[in-house]
Amino acid sequence: MQPTLVLSLASTVLAVALGMAVGILQAVRRNSLGDYASTVGSVLGVSTPSFFLGLLLIYVFAVDLHWFPTGGTTAGLRSLVLPAVTLGVGAAAAIARFTRSSLLEVLGEDFVRTARAKGVREPWVLAHHTLRNALIPVLTLVGLQFGFVLSGAIIVETVFTYPGLGWLLIQSISFRDYPVLTAEILLFALEFLLINLAVDLLYAALDPRVSYA
Repeated sequence: MQPTLVLSLASTVLAVALGMAVGILQAVRRNSLGDYASTVGSVLGVSTPSFFLGLLLIYVFAVDLHWFPTGGTTAGLRSLVLPAVTLGVGAAAAIARFTRSSLLEVLGEDFVRTARAKGVREPWVLAHHTLRNALIPVLTLVGLQFGFVLSGAIIVETVFTYPGLGWLLIQSISFRDYPVLTAEILLFALEFLLINLAVDLLYAALDPRVSYA
């Protein structure tokens, strides 16, 4: 389980950092050339199958350029880069689009216009008035994307021969090892439940209006 958890966490951190940065840029530079270009990139990121992207990255960065290994875990952190990027690209694209729409919605609120009218600088308005309110729906998506990353690791781990739960699941199906298969499915379901619980608890940290009895 540890290799899959490390891979999922690495790809989720990459997806959140890249997706939120692109989404904020799109919202701030709305209807600009950068907004249109990053929107096209987000659509391509969501639409590209992970197995195709993984094979493409292997061909370019492993076979052609020899920067990273083609699979396995023998190269340490270098073995984690291509699988994490493969898993993180689709999640980053979804987070970017959701961050953009959420930020644009909050930027049109009255309290943002009031802060600007009082002379508050734009970076301060964005950081302290807009982002905190816009992050609540984005946090929900991040939790869902982390769950999807865990399930998507099945394909990516097979492509990169990464010895995690996904690779073990495929092996269990191939050898008809039903006890192991059942245990893995239950484990994936438990992970989804724990992720949803963590997201619900984080709501209270972002929004003081949310409280749990």
